[in-house]
Amino acid sequence: MADAGAVFGAMWAALMFATGMIANVGITAVADLAGNDLDRAATVWATIDVVTDGLGSGSELVGGTWVLLVSLAALRNRALPRALNVLGLLCAGCGLLLVPGLSDLGMGFGLGLIVWFIGVGVACCARWIDRRAADALGSRTGSGC
Repeated sequence: MADAGAVFGAMWAALMFATGMIANVGITAVADLAGNDLDRAATVWATIDVVTDGLGSGSELVGGTWVLLVSLAALRNRALPRALNVLGLLCAGCGLLLVPGLSDLGMGFGLGLIVWFIGVGVACCARWIDRRAADALGSRTGSGC
């Protein structure tokens, strides 16, 4: 499950970078065109919007799958708090069910993941601090992040 999670995580990261780069380059092209031909600039922007939606923000299949795999693995291994894993599963469900007509689930996915990422960061930092304290005392405890 960890290997599949790593693959989906890398794919999601690549898609997010590609989406951002296309949008950045596209907005420059649109700004250049806008000075001479507003209709053409609007057409180019509409095209760029479709491409970036298709790669990144229109569907969260890859991201939802990654969050699902990470949450399931963390739940099984007790690597993160149970409530955080449940939140991850709910966010993953929102991402995987994001289809036309259910676009509000995208907000649940995005906003929920903000909370989830903060929670994962806090949990990992707490684990790291616990490990450092245990090392200082001469014993080794804890697992996960």
